[in-house]
Amino acid sequence: MVARPFRSRKPKSSPLWKCFHAHFDHFTAAYPRDYQSRYGVLRGVIPEVVDKFMQCGDFAKGFARVRCDECSHEYLLAFSCKGRWFCPSCHQKKVQIFGAMLAESILAAVPHRHFTFTIPKMLRPYFRFHRGLLKQLCRIAHQCVRDFLQDAFGDAGGVGKCEQDGVPAMVMAIHTFGEYLDFHPHLHALVADGLFDREGRFHVIRADERTGENTRERTQDQRGTTDALCAGNHAALEQLFRARVIAFLVEVGLLPLDRARMLRGWAHSGFQVHQSRRIAPNECQDMQRLAQYIARNPFSVAKMQVNRLGDSILYRSGMNAKIKRNFQVFTACDFRWCVTTAGIPTRCAVSAGSVQRMPRASWRQQQSRGVVRSQARRLKSSSIVRFNRGASRRDRGAS
Repeated sequence: MVARPFRSRKPKSSPLWKCFHAHFDHFTAAYPRDYQSRYGVLRGVIPEVVDKFMQCGDFAKGFARVRCDECSHEYLLAFSCKGRWFCPSCHQKKVQIFGAMLAESILAAVPHRHFTFTIPKMLRPYFRFHRGLLKQLCRIAHQCVRDFLQDAFGDAGGVGKCEQDGVPAMVMAIHTFGEYLDFHPHLHALVADGLFDREGRFHVIRADERTGENTRERTQDQRGTTDALCAGNHAALEQLFRARVIAFLVEVGLLPLDRARMLRGWAHSGFQVHQSRRIAPNECQDMQRLAQYIARNPFSVAKMQVNRLGDSILYRSGMNAKIKRNFQVFTACDFRWCVTTAGIPTRCAVSAGSVQRMPRASWRQQQSRGVVRSQARRLKSSSIVRFNRGASRRDRGAS
């Protein structure tokens, strides 16, 4: 593989940078009057993240001089903001690293499924004004998946007490954005398609199905009864998720009892649980793409089109069945509100995700951390000279 020459990016040419550079001060000043009554107080983390993004890749804010010890080639690398869930450049790097690390170092060599949990529009304002509820929603979904797998494992003829005592393994991420940047809290979970017993052994739901078999080469009949079993219990999982979310919101005093009874009585309440096909352990590329998908950036700069005056943004995406078009037009202030409040988590990316590790597999995480520390020590000893003009220590990170 031939290494390509380094080309410094030009952040100020980005339409996202231009949009926030021209109007963000006006947005923060007008927010209490135009948005606070509908969407709550502007969280302090939003101006902080945007301010760092405006300085990302700017050589005037500091840079590193990188030199190769073998060929003496060198170049200058501007400091990055390391902003997750907002800066397109920095977050895309995190997405690539996260996908590779998850597929190669974290996930066990067992089949997995992708679950998606969605709540109705009626309940979304509760999570908009009370961001702490998002973590509780993640907890409820984890418990529902655990009970669902234990029941499905028992119906498929589990061995011993694994169907009662088995432990699931999953990686769960909270998304608060929709296709057109509306506030749409939902969950993505990458779940091992089976249970781990207390000794750390993995048991698939169908005991006679080989773990390493390629699902793409099998017909629908050859995939066995496990997919049919999970499909049959799909409605049960959705009902379980709906019941526990409604009960939780009633318990914390947010959802009135009459509205709770109404939601329980609706045949189509807006709660949805979707699960993908089984992903075999040897489908590494599919697993990595799925890991990158659940950690993707809330928006894409390539979909943005700013008019000449800079006061409106045309955002193009896939065809939406509800609005019956493939674009949305935002005012400059509305667009800034959407990409900041719907995407930026309360503090950091950790608050936007939850990881449930499999038993006796923490050594994988420790091994991964050891590799990272080793690489960091080698990086410190290499020929890198840093130059900074007034930037804080937190901003002194090469992208």
